[in-house]
Amino acid sequence: VLLLEQEGIPGAHASGKNAAMALQVTGSVDETRLAVEGRNFIASPPDGFCERSLYRQTGSLVVAAHAHELDKMYDVGCRLGLDVLSLNGPGLARVVSVLEGCGLERGLHNLTDGVVDVHGLLQSYLRGQAVWTDTAATRIGVERGGVRFVDTTRGRVHTPWVVNAAGHWASQIGILAGALPIELVPRRRHLFVGTTTIPVSGEWP
Repeated sequence: VLLLEQEGIPGAHASGKNAAMALQVTGSVDETRLAVEGRNFIASPPDGFCERSLYRQTGSLVVAAHAHELDKMYDVGCRLGLDVLSLNGPGLARVVSVLEGCGLERGLHNLTDGVVDVHGLLQSYLRGQAVWTDTAATRIGVERGGVRFVDTTRGRVHTPWVVNAAGHWASQIGILAGALPIELVPRRRHLFVGTTTIPVSGEWP
């Protein structure tokens, strides 16, 4: 396996900036199934995959000002048999005391969500693999429906297989092989860092 990385280090973008929360329940059954499989792999990786534990189960709490906003997520979680609890305002305050009186109508407490060691996960995937950093693919040679080679900024690589794992740039890589463009829309997420005079418990999700 040879990994081509156009940046100076692997994980410079999405992987390196991940919030590291393993949140399983979404409003989609298919997406939730994928998230569950990913969480299960990270929580119980195969022997030899990593040198230390990659997962700390903390639970998660998704809150909403209006109860109906979480109906679909709760239905998906129940359908797939996840440990999801639906909590009202007083129930939320029992889990996280500072939520008392915040006016929140409902929350979903997923007991098996947790925090991922993103750096450890990335290094586990890279262990034993050849990695060319600062290297971009410039052409993918295709003949009779099969890949024959990949031209890069470091020269040509002869190979019958290419795995396109370029994320936001996946469509551009596909075009190099003659595929039609695919519209991929990146989603920006937000992390807020602040200060508080309220003691924060390590037991909170």
